[in-house]
Amino acid sequence: MMEKSLVSLRKLSWIFAVAALALCVSCGGGGNDSESSDSAVFLNLSIDSDGDFIEAEMLKDVATTTAVATISVGSQFANVAVSVGTVRLDRYEITFVREDGGSAGVSTVSGLLDGTISVNGIQTGTAQEIEVELDLFPTSHKLFSDFAAEFASTLTATTFQARITVYGRNLAGDELRVSAGVKVQAAVYLPYDDIIPVIVSLVQSEELNLGDNYFSSWTVFNRVDQGFFLLPWGGIVPLGPDRFPVGNLISNTAFLAQEIPPGTSRDYPAGVLVVDNPFGSAQSSALGGVTVTAPPPPTEPAPEPINIIEFFPDRASIELGESVTLSWVTSGGATSLSILPDTYSGQRVDLSGKNPAFDSVSITPDFSVRPILRAERDSDGFFDSEFLSSVIVVTPPPDPPPPEPPTPPEIVFFQPARATIFSGNRTVLFWETTGNVDKVELLPISGDRFDVTDVRSFVTPVLIDPGTYVFSLVVFGTDGSVIKQDTTVTVTTVFNQPVTISQVIQEPSSTINNGDQGSFRFTITDPERQDSSWRAVKIAGDSASFLPVSGNIPGGLGDASVSFNDFDDNQNGFLTFELSAYDDRLLGISSNSTRAVELVTFQTTGMLSDNAPVITEAQFVNAGDPDTFPGSRGAIEFTFSDPDTLTLDWSVRIVSGDEGGTLTPPTGRVSTGSGNISVAYEDDPDTPTEPVVFLIRVVEVGTANPQSDIFLLRVEKGLPADGSGANPTAEPISQAFSGLYDNLFGGVENTQQIPDFTLYTDGVALDPRLFKNSDLSGEVLGASLVVDLASNTGDPSNIVGVDFVRNFAEPSSAVKNSGAFDLVGYFNQPGESGPPSTSTIQNGVARYFMAFSREDFRESAASAFNLPLSGTRVYTVNTTYRDNSGNMVTDALNVAVIRP
Repeated sequence: MMEKSLVSLRKLSWIFAVAALALCVSCGGGGNDSESSDSAVFLNLSIDSDGDFIEAEMLKDVATTTAVATISVGSQFANVAVSVGTVRLDRYEITFVREDGGSAGVSTVSGLLDGTISVNGIQTGTAQEIEVELDLFPTSHKLFSDFAAEFASTLTATTFQARITVYGRNLAGDELRVSAGVKVQAAVYLPYDDIIPVIVSLVQSEELNLGDNYFSSWTVFNRVDQGFFLLPWGGIVPLGPDRFPVGNLISNTAFLAQEIPPGTSRDYPAGVLVVDNPFGSAQSSALGGVTVTAPPPPTEPAPEPINIIEFFPDRASIELGESVTLSWVTSGGATSLSILPDTYSGQRVDLSGKNPAFDSVSITPDFSVRPILRAERDSDGFFDSEFLSSVIVVTPPPDPPPPEPPTPPEIVFFQPARATIFSGNRTVLFWETTGNVDKVELLPISGDRFDVTDVRSFVTPVLIDPGTYVFSLVVFGTDGSVIKQDTTVTVTTVFNQPVTISQVIQEPSSTINNGDQGSFRFTITDPERQDSSWRAVKIAGDSASFLPVSGNIPGGLGDASVSFNDFDDNQNGFLTFELSAYDDRLLGISSNSTRAVELVTFQTTGMLSDNAPVITEAQFVNAGDPDTFPGSRGAIEFTFSDPDTLTLDWSVRIVSGDEGGTLTPPTGRVSTGSGNISVAYEDDPDTPTEPVVFLIRVVEVGTANPQSDIFLLRVEKGLPADGSGANPTAEPISQAFSGLYDNLFGGVENTQQIPDFTLYTDGVALDPRLFKNSDLSGEVLGASLVVDLASNTGDPSNIVGVDFVRNFAEPSSAVKNSGAFDLVGYFNQPGESGPPSTSTIQNGVARYFMAFSREDFRESAASAFNLPLSGTRVYTVNTTYRDNSGNMVTDALNVAVIRP
C-alpha cells in the first residue's frame, strides 16, 4: 500500500524561488566603488555571471544561492612597499532594497573572508587577485523571512537591488573596502508535486525463529527529512535523514519469548514505514505479515559423575612443626569436601569457603600420614574419594647451632654531606658501623662528647669562623674494643652574591584604562646586606610621566615604589618599564657591582573580561650560534588561546633596543582559537651590546569589541659585564660553589634547594620514593648536583669538561656509574640564579650539573633499587675537572639518602 499527501497551503506560504541574479552597474549602490583611509592602494570587485542571469529554481532546491566574485588590488603608483601593497581580506556584507516599495524585505547577509592579495605580486607566494564564493541569498531568506510569506501569497515577481561590500586591511594597518551592485528577482515555479516524498519499495522478513533478527529495507524518492518505522509487534523506531533514500532496519526478536510459548508460533502484522518533509508525507506497509516460531524446550542431560582428578602435597617431607599445603582438582560439580584424618596437631581441618573444584588447604601434621580426600555432590549423593599421592614424612628438627662470639665493631664510613661550606651554615655528618656495638660517641660538639649510639647522622652546630674543623667518631664494642675515625669540614666566606628583585606588585592591576594612573612596588634584596640602589626607565608603549625614577635601599633589604600617569593622547595599548637593581649606592658604577633586571608591563586598553585571549610560554630560543648576539639567529616562541573566539590575529615587533633586526613572519592569523607560534629573528650586528625587547600581541577578529593580550620579552645582547663572583685561587680550577636542587636542568632557585645534600626515602623495596624532608614530604622526581667552577686564567670557558664516577647502581654499571656533567652556561657570581649566558664572562664561573632520578639507583628496569631500606647510605660522586691547558683537578661530592 502506498499513499501520497498534498502540499498544504500553510507549507506553501514559505516556498519561493530566486529566478535570476544579474550584475547591474547602473542600479543599487552603483558599480565598483573603492574606498580607503589615505592609502596608496585600492580594491577592485567584479561578479562572475554566465549570461544575463544566474538561475536557481528554488522550489526544488532551497539551498543558499551563491555568487562568484573576483577581488583584486591596484595602486595609483608604480612601486609601493610590501606592507602597503599586501592586503588581507576580512569580511563581506550584502544589503537589499526592494524596488516595488513593498513593506516586507530581507535582512542583511554577512560573512568572513580569508585570503591575501598584493599589487603586482610584490610579496612572494601572494596572489594578485582572488576568486571567492559569496552567500548571496541564504535558505533563511527563501523559507522563513517576512518577504517569503508575502511573496508566496501573491505569486508575483519582485525585484531587489543588492549592494555587495568587501572589507580588507593592508599590512600597514590601512582599512580598504569596495562595493558593487546586483539585482535579485524572485518568482514561483509550478507544479511542485515531485517534492512530496514517495515510498517506492518496502520489504521485510516474513518467517523468523525466536531470537532471529527482523529485517526491513526500503527505497524512497524525492526529499525526506525524517520518518519512523512501526514494528510488527509494536514500538516505534525514529529514522533520521541518514536512512534515506535507501535504508534498512534490524530488530532482534529474543524479547518475544515472554509471549510465545516454547514450540509454538505467533503471527504479527506487517511493519509500517512513515516519512515526511516540510512539503508532505507518505506511508506504506510491507506485503504480508510476520510469523515468529519459538523452539521446543531442551531435554535435561544425564548427571556427570564426581571425579577427583588430582590430590597432591606441595612437598613430600617436613620437619616437625612445619606446615604442608594439600591441593586438589575435581570435576562433576562437587558441592562438599572432607579430609581424613580431619585433625592435625590438635587443629581440625577447616574447609569452609574452599572451592570444591580446585583449591588448597594447609595442615600441620605431627606424624607421618597419607590423608584421604572425599568429594560429594549433595543433591544426588554422587561421590569420589582419593588417597594422597604419597605419604607426608615428618622428621624431628635439627639441634640449634651454638651461639657465635661477638663481632668486633668496624666503622664502614664517617664523612660530612659537604666537605666545604660557607660561613654561618651547618652540615650533616654521616656514618655506618658494623659488628656488635655497645656505644657510639661524637666529638667535639660544643666542646663536649655527644652520645649518638642509636642514630646514623648528626647536624653540626652553625660554623662561623673560616678554617678546618676536625670531628671524631668513637665506637665501643661489646667485646671491650674501642675504635676511632676522624673527618674534616672546611668553612669559607661567601663572596659578592648578586642582588635580586622580588614581589613586584602592580596596582590597581596589570590592566588599566587609557589615561589612568597606576603604580608598582617591589622588594630589593642583597644577600650580603650591602647598601643597594635601583632605577626605573620607561622603554616602550604609551607616553607617561612617573616618579621617582631611582632610589637607594640602605642595608641591602627594602621596598620601593613608582607611580605614573598614562597620557590619554597616546594609545599604544601598553606601557613598559625596565626596573634595574644594583648592590651599591651608585647605580652600578662601583667595581664588581651586580645587577638584576625586571620588566613591568601595564596594558592600557581598558579592563579585559575573562574571555580575552591569553599569551603563555613566551621565550627566546637560540638557533645554535656560539654567541646569542650580535648578528646571530634565533626564534621567538609563544602559545596563545581564546576560550570563545576562533579567529585571532597575532604580531611580533621590536619596541626597544636594536630595531634593525628582522622578524619572519611578523604577523599571522589562526582560525582555531589557539596557536603555537615560532617567529625567526636575525639580529642586525650594528649594535652589539643593547638588549632587545619584543612586543607580542594577539587580537580577536570579527567580534563587536575585539579584545587583545600582549607580552613583552626582553633578551640580553652582547657580552655580559665582567663577573666578580669567583674567589681568586692559585689552583688551575677551583670549585666556587656546589649544591643539590630539586630539578633536572641545573637551576639553583632557592625554593628548589635540597639542604645538606641529603635526600630521604620511604624504604619501599619495589617502588621507593625520594623526598626533601624527613617527614617524607616534598617528593623529588629528579635532582641536579650543581658545581660552579672558576679558572685561574679568569676565563671560565677555559674549563672544558667535568667527568664523574659514582656508586649509585649496584652491581657496578658503566652506563649508570660514570659519565660527564652537562654545561649550563656562564654566570657573574657563584650560586647565581636566573638564565645563564651562552658566552664566557671574564672573572665569572662556569656551571656544570649532573641530573639523576631514582632510576639511576639501579642497573636496569628489572633490577633492584640500590637504596637503603633502613638507616643511612652515603653515595660518593668522584669528579675530575679538565681545562684547555691540560690541567686536571679531582674532587669528591657526597649525597646521603636516609630512611627515617
